[in-house]
Amino acid sequence: MLLRGPMGVKVRKEDRISQWILYRGMERAKQPDTYERNVVFFGSTCGPCLAQEAKSRNARDFSQYFPKASKDIIDAHYMDDYLGGAEKAAQIINDVIYVHSKGNFEICNWKANDSNISKDVDNRLLADCQKNFDENKSSKERMLGVWWDPKEDTFTFKTNFNQIDKSLLDTGRKPSKREVFKVVMSIFDPLGFLANFMVQGKILLQDT
Repeated sequence: MLLRGPMGVKVRKEDRISQWILYRGMERAKQPDTYERNVVFFGSTCGPCLAQEAKSRNARDFSQYFPKASKDIIDAHYMDDYLGGAEKAAQIINDVIYVHSKGNFEICNWKANDSNISKDVDNRLLADCQKNFDENKSSKERMLGVWWDPKEDTFTFKTNFNQIDKSLLDTGRKPSKREVFKVVMSIFDPLGFLANFMVQGKILLQDT
C-alpha cells in the first residue's frame, strides 16, 4: 500500500524560513524571487524523518480508540508502504484508513490475498490488480521491493545481475571491492528474508 498526503506535511510558520527557495531563471542580473515552501520538502535531509514523525504522532493520538491500527501505523510501515495481516484484517484496514485520514493522509493501492478482506474498501483506494483479483490465478505483485504472490502467499526475489562484467564469469577474474559492493547491494531485502545469504556477501565485503 502507498501512503500519500494530499496536502503534504505542513511546516510551522516560524520554521518555513529554512525552506526558502531563490529563483531568477536566466535573468542573472536581477535580484532572485523568494519562495517559501509551506510543507515538508522531501529533497531535504530531515524531510523523511519529519514526515514519519507526523504520521506516527497522528497514530498515537488515536491509540486509545484504535490500538491495533495505531500500532500498525507506527510499527508496520516502511516509509510510505504498509505491510500487515491479522485475523480481523478487514476491520484493521478500515481503521488504518480512518486514522490516516485524520492526519490528512490517504493510503491507497490496497492489495490482499482474499477478496473478502478488501470488499469494504473504497474502490478508488484499491490497486488495479485488486479490482480484478482472481483467487484461482497465480500472479505476482511488487510489495516493498519484492514480489508477492497473493494466491500462494509467498515472496520471491528477482535478481538483476546482467550488468556484471562478463569477464568475472567467463575468465574467473578476481573482482574489485567496488564490483563486490555492486553485487551485494543490488539486492533489496527490507524484510530480511535473505539475511542468511546476504551476510555472506557482506562478510566478504568486510574482508576485502
